[in-house]
Amino acid sequence: MSNRFVELALPVDDLLAARTELTHLGFAECPVTDAWSHGYTALRLGTITVGLHEALIESPTIVVTRSALAESVRNDADTTDWQRLQLDEDEFNYALRTAPEGQTLLIVEASTHASLEPMPIGELEWVEYLRPTSNFTRSVGFWAPYAETTSALSESPILRLRMDVGGLPMGLQGSTGEPAIVLCVTQVEALIARLAQYSLALLPAEHPNEVGRLRLASGMLVVLATQQPLEDLP
Repeated sequence: MSNRFVELALPVDDLLAARTELTHLGFAECPVTDAWSHGYTALRLGTITVGLHEALIESPTIVVTRSALAESVRNDADTTDWQRLQLDEDEFNYALRTAPEGQTLLIVEASTHASLEPMPIGELEWVEYLRPTSNFTRSVGFWAPYAETTSALSESPILRLRMDVGGLPMGLQGSTGEPAIVLCVTQVEALIARLAQYSLALLPAEHPNEVGRLRLASGMLVVLATQQPLEDLP
């Protein structure tokens, strides 16, 4: 079973405003397919893509592709708790699950945007998608079949495990709180100037290794860190 990361999908009310906001942060827009009937665009930072959807989807949703989706889903039907399925020759096929920590996983039959070379990076680099969980053991068990590699387990000061979900660096963390996109700031002064230029409000840092935080139009939290790895990020 091969899973390849497509995007971190976010629901938005205003597609244009959300797209503009990400481009101001240094994300670059990708060509997209017509797989979705709702408003949709995709933007990339480095090798990681964020999808913006004018639709009622869970925020955020991890989207991956799987080869031979219909066949593999039918084979797993008796052992996997699929919340939603669409498997039809005339439709865009997908399968949806929810992890123990509440994270939504959407498996689709094909990527919904063009595969491009890594986008140029300015003042920011992608670190990870941080996902807190109150049941660390169950969450690790859920994601293990989808992870290509895992890092060493960190137990101090809290449980943390970095997993590669088809190409998405995801940090499972045994804690409460909301999920966040973690970006590393490579040029602090240039980033501060960029945020001021586009009137993007920088929220106060909540950790010594942070420059600050952003709240995107989609509601997604972005942590702007000054170094990586971030084993001690609360």
